[in-house]
Amino acid sequence: MKADNEIAIIVLACKDYESLQLTLGALNHTVLNGEKVIIILNGDNALRSGITEYVARTWCAAQPQNRFVVKPLCAPAEPYFAIREVLETYPQLKDTRYICKIDDDIIPIKPNWLPELLAAYKAAAGRQRTGFVTGLINNNCWATEELITLYDKWEEYNQLHGYQTHTGWGGRRVTEAGRMDYQDFGTLWHYPYIARWVHQWTSLDLPRFIDITHPLPVKEIPLSVYYSIGCMLFEKEFWLSFVPEDFNSTTDEMIVFLKCRDEHYHKWAVMNQPMIHLFYTRHRLINQDLLDDINASLASHFQDPAMSGQLKALRQQFQPALQQQMATMQEDFVRMRERIDLLLNNVEIQ
Repeated sequence: MKADNEIAIIVLACKDYESLQLTLGALNHTVLNGEKVIIILNGDNALRSGITEYVARTWCAAQPQNRFVVKPLCAPAEPYFAIREVLETYPQLKDTRYICKIDDDIIPIKPNWLPELLAAYKAAAGRQRTGFVTGLINNNCWATEELITLYDKWEEYNQLHGYQTHTGWGGRRVTEAGRMDYQDFGTLWHYPYIARWVHQWTSLDLPRFIDITHPLPVKEIPLSVYYSIGCMLFEKEFWLSFVPEDFNSTTDEMIVFLKCRDEHYHKWAVMNQPMIHLFYTRHRLINQDLLDDINASLASHFQDPAMSGQLKALRQQFQPALQQQMATMQEDFVRMRERIDLLLNNVEIQ
């Protein structure tokens, strides 16, 4: 199918190749109208980034007419700069007006979610100045609070966190027991077990997640909310209008937050388009064991048993390289310790 030039999806990838495998597997079943998908490789030249590139290029090779991989010259860089470079210079986006950016661990679960978000954006932009629209992301500091209310799970939440919680960068804020902080580095970001709990009743029960959100209307995200932009659909010129110096930041989320708040660009969540967000950064290791269960849930939802096998095959294919890398790192560490011991004992190193 010929690619549509009106809108394109950009997938921001770094080195989480397992999450990317799940995301791209879901896009096989939910991007159905020939929309362009461009995977931006924002990793370094290390092994995990290389495996991520392999996953990206293998997936794109199945539909080369509308799937593309690009590694910006600035990579690895702050996402703001990597995205800006691609939006400004990549030929496949030259005539594209609308962009939907998703991170490599954002998983849309309903077919044709992209046209739904685009229609919501156009409707909102026709009424007032609009920055972006997004879906209803389960593991998200703002949206999780919405879902706890929707599922009537506040009592259960209070049993998990019936005490004050640290929030904010470096835990500089304290949130009272029974409440959630949905601002920057909010409660969910700080406490991986809450994310695990949310995945249990959303990511691992997709029929219920879809059913309970189906009747929901579009909802405005207050301008005062620092929203985690795992998924955002916007006009290309919106991103290109950012001047980091104006906001004293090069962090894309902070720039988007301040741009929308200070210049009154409205933000909207399309609440009947549920999405999975696998991990915030500090969740990735401790909640890694959820990947197989979530992958099985997706395979069942999409009626695609091959999805589970693909993840297993990917791990097996690169296990020798990862093991060799670990052995080399251990050897390097031993040699470094030996050199330090010699220096501490005033022994000349040849």
